[in-house]
Amino acid sequence: MKNKKILFSVLSIILIFFVGFYLGNQINQPLNQDYKEYGGRFFDIDGTNKKSIKVDETTGIFITYGQSNSANHGLVSINNYPNVYQFFFGDVYEYKNPSLGTTGLRDSVWGLVGNKLVAQNIFSQVIFANTAWGGRSINDLKGGHYLDYLIDTYNELSNHFDKVDGILYHQGESDNDPEKVNLYYANFYEFVKTLNENGIKIPIYLSQASYCTPALPVNKNLTDIQRKLITDHDYIFEGPNTDLLTDTKFRFDQCHFSEKGNDKFAEMWVESLKRNLLK
Repeated sequence: MKNKKILFSVLSIILIFFVGFYLGNQINQPLNQDYKEYGGRFFDIDGTNKKSIKVDETTGIFITYGQSNSANHGLVSINNYPNVYQFFFGDVYEYKNPSLGTTGLRDSVWGLVGNKLVAQNIFSQVIFANTAWGGRSINDLKGGHYLDYLIDTYNELSNHFDKVDGILYHQGESDNDPEKVNLYYANFYEFVKTLNENGIKIPIYLSQASYCTPALPVNKNLTDIQRKLITDHDYIFEGPNTDLLTDTKFRFDQCHFSEKGNDKFAEMWVESLKRNLLK
């Protein structure tokens, strides 16, 4: 009888431990439980300061989308972004890396883009909402929870600020495959069509991107299709051509951008935006 009591006590302690562990994990789940299936996104706001800012016509507001080089999978040399912010689930935060709402735990290019836009007096302040997901093809990103997150983010931004200035789209590496290349134009057009059906009719800045390590070398067929999308549609604008940045000094793992690579990538984004914003 005594042994049974001891066994019962031990089992009770084990049960209490696992219940506590489970509840603790639930408390630390992402902010919005509706998005718990998006487990790959970085949702940790600890140590990131919430901000209250006034927005006017000199504020640039952008959604970023695409795969890993749009997300937190690169490296940058600074983490100081005055007048650059990020938008996440209805609130504005200081911009810092890793950026909120996207995959990866390293750094993103967008803070550098914001710094350069402000330094060149193109905007007085810039807000980014990062909705990218690493390793995804256009076929993935044209629908499902990837696109749902972008659409929901657009609606929140629009309701909050009454404007969104554009979508900055960098992706293509996962489509560097003969079968996928042939479908890229149609898949991207379907992506745009779905945006339009959801009331999203804003400029899209499209990178020309195919290179990711020597195993996936520059694919001119793919970048030609990306350029054709730009020339065929007056709402799609030319973004950076990152196939020009294949040197190892620009890619710390031959695919994702190093500090030098992201700085050059940011310069390219600013030049792309200037070509259209300052017309």
